[in-house]
Amino acid sequence: LLTTLEDFWRMIWEQKSYVIIMLTKVFERNKKKAEFYWPQKNNSSFFVGKFIITLLEEKEHDNAIIIRKIKINCENEEREIIQLHY
Repeated sequence: LLTTLEDFWRMIWEQKSYVIIMLTKVFERNKKKAEFYWPQKNNSSFFVGKFIITLLEEKEHDNAIIIRKIKINCENEEREIIQLHY
C-alpha cells in the first residue's frame, strides 16, 4: 500500500535484506494488485521518509522474470538490493 511504503523500506533496511522477490503483477485484469515501491525509470529516484530509493538497472530474463537493481540510501549509507519480479 502507498501508506506503508516507508514501513516496507524501513523493514528492508533494518533486516539488511539484499534480495526482494515479488510474485505478483502490479496490475492484473485492470485491477491494481500492488504498489510501485521502486522508481519506474533507470537512474531515477524518489524519497520515502528518510530513504532515497534509486532504480539502477532493469532487465528482463527469459520473458519470465524482471531483474531490478535498486539502491537504497539512508543517512549517507547506501546498499544495493536485487528485486526478482516474477
